[in-house]
Amino acid sequence: MRRGLSLTARLVLTAQGMVAIALIAAGIAFYAVADSVITESVTSHIQSRAEEVLEAAVRYQRERALAVQTWAEAEAMQSSLDSQDPKFAEDYLRRTLQDHPDAFDWAALVGSDGRVVAAVRPAKGSRRGEVVESARGQLLECASLGEANRTRTVAASLGVSPFPSQPGAQKSELTVSAPIIDFAGDQVGAVTAAVSPVGMERLLAEVVGAESPYLPLLFDSDRRLVLGLPGGPSRALSAPLFSVPKGAGATSKALLFLPASGEVGAHLAMVQSRSKDERPRWSAAVLVAREHAFGPLARLRNVLLLAFVVVLGLVGLLTRLGVRRVARPLSEVAASMSKVAQGDLSIRLTDQPAEELGRLVRSFNTMVVEVARSREELKKAEALKKELEIAHTIQTSVLPREPRLPGFEVAARMKPASEVGGDFYDIIPAGKGFWLLIGDVSGHGLNSGLIGLMVQAAAQAAITGRPDRSPTEVVSEVNRVIYENVRRRMRGDDYVTLIALRHRGEGRFVAAGAHQPLYLVRSEGKVDVLPTQGPWCGLSPDISSQLLEREFELQRGESLWLVTDGIVESEGPGGELFGEERLMGCIRQHHNRSSEESLQALMMEVENFTATQHDDVTAMTLKRCEDG
Repeated sequence: MRRGLSLTARLVLTAQGMVAIALIAAGIAFYAVADSVITESVTSHIQSRAEEVLEAAVRYQRERALAVQTWAEAEAMQSSLDSQDPKFAEDYLRRTLQDHPDAFDWAALVGSDGRVVAAVRPAKGSRRGEVVESARGQLLECASLGEANRTRTVAASLGVSPFPSQPGAQKSELTVSAPIIDFAGDQVGAVTAAVSPVGMERLLAEVVGAESPYLPLLFDSDRRLVLGLPGGPSRALSAPLFSVPKGAGATSKALLFLPASGEVGAHLAMVQSRSKDERPRWSAAVLVAREHAFGPLARLRNVLLLAFVVVLGLVGLLTRLGVRRVARPLSEVAASMSKVAQGDLSIRLTDQPAEELGRLVRSFNTMVVEVARSREELKKAEALKKELEIAHTIQTSVLPREPRLPGFEVAARMKPASEVGGDFYDIIPAGKGFWLLIGDVSGHGLNSGLIGLMVQAAAQAAITGRPDRSPTEVVSEVNRVIYENVRRRMRGDDYVTLIALRHRGEGRFVAAGAHQPLYLVRSEGKVDVLPTQGPWCGLSPDISSQLLEREFELQRGESLWLVTDGIVESEGPGGELFGEERLMGCIRQHHNRSSEESLQALMMEVENFTATQHDDVTAMTLKRCEDG
């Protein structure tokens, strides 16, 4: 007689079958949610890396463009064009190339007829460039030169190099051209330079990191692959990368999968950034091995399978304690998983005793809480980043753009410690003279940037309303506005150091306010330090009785320097401060150069000295022209 299974065995099998069904449903729902969350996270992360690559490339191009523009403004270029002697430009460019190691493949001075007057390229084993004599008289044809001549502005383009590093070699490279404008306002030539791909490739390597699994690619508006990592398999990826139709995710935030091909054996996940508007309209893509990007999902699948087996075994042991006691919480898990799969992250399971099922329930609750928190933090971080970008744009847009003052050379620069800084400066023409303002809001960040905008607006209103008023009156009016807005309305404790200078004509100035000292560089290179005296703005409603005015005069060829404490208090690697002596030594060393060159030299020395920038760095210099 055939004996059937015992009741216990049937109960165990029934319970295991029921639990298996519940776990499968829950696992599918959980896996679907995890897949969605991880895919979104991976896409967002790769998108961020692509945007970092793009911003770094555009910033690198702008820095190179600024360097070329500075060369075009150099006196040596005008001298070579006037005398038809290339030596002045060649000597200048050979010296200048050492300040930009691996940044340029060549640089050339071009006359108004488009022919090369002088050409220089880096020399191996030497800090100075070498002259390309064969290029003299050659007709230089590149898109950036044509656009610079047409628009009379700095232009950039991609094209075949007219000066290949190897005979017979043809390569596409980025060229930057800047027009040369003489004293009469006529364009008499241009400076054109080729940005070295080696420098840009190293830049990409620095952005993603030396040991990073990410592969960055940089390409232009025609979707030609231009740059990748040094020695990387970038060219082998061009066919599958650009086989994606435009508008089908190739220019938007979308995760694409490229099959294995050529030198790359792994399947790749890729996100491409939107392109920049300025030429040559760079776009960037970042690729990563699919196994690396979605490794957590594979591990999650294995964990779910392991949990499935473990739970089935436990069910068999716990069946005698009651199938009902086990089945009910499993049903709750299945139902909750379905709700989570539908996007409901507010669901929570009732806590269970300290058993395997209880740990599973608590882990599920923790997972849902963490997923919900991560989503909220991501939304807040993205919103804050957009707000800071907007604030930075507003703050920088109100600064003077290419200020020009009759009889003076003027240059100014501000480098915030964060997206929005607390430093500010302004140059305000008024009547037959002009005003200079510089100051620092306590702290830095969004709040300090807002107060800095208040100061500029209040000073603008006070000066434009009555240009002939005294600096004491202007500082007092700014103090009244800041005290009312910050202390009374915002209930804050911020304060502002501010100095206002008015030019009365013939190099005569009068100043009032409390800030860093004024530095006067006399014609023989001597530096006079004029301390400033007075209260800070925003601490009391009326400071007019405490303000003192100070007068001084600039002779022809002498210059005035105004700085914030971010320069003198910059810290080196060992904690040493940049200090006033080093500041005076730098401006004394470069006092015979133009204001822009002197300021650039100071900012570069501060940047090279500083280990980590903790405060905003701002400087402004005014030099009276010899004929002013």
